[in-house]
Amino acid sequence: MMCARETLIELREAFEATFKERGNTSLDLWFSDRDKMRRLVRSMPSSEVAIELKTAMHRNAQRARVWEPNDVVDMDALSLAVPYCDIVVTEQHAHHVLRAARLHERMDKVLLRDLTELPANLSA
Repeated sequence: MMCARETLIELREAFEATFKERGNTSLDLWFSDRDKMRRLVRSMPSSEVAIELKTAMHRNAQRARVWEPNDVVDMDALSLAVPYCDIVVTEQHAHHVLRAARLHERMDKVLLRDLTELPANLSA
């Protein structure tokens, strides 16, 4: 579900422009094959992080109903920081979600939840 949402809301315009350049004006081919769409979207590191974070927000009954503006900013920032930075320091909830999804292992990143851990990880 989140993969479809990410595609329709966040990536649709980019996909349409890209496919149009290649002579295909329809996304029906991609949207009709759920597995193909999922593999494509989840192969993009930023989308992979965004999907994991948004899925966790929806699964959390306490947080699913009300998203604060900072939640969206945090998800956007982390979807760029995690794939493209070697070390990411974030708050406890996001740290837990990212580690539970094993993104730090798949993307070979160091995830910290306390800034005091940073110096030891910089020297390593």
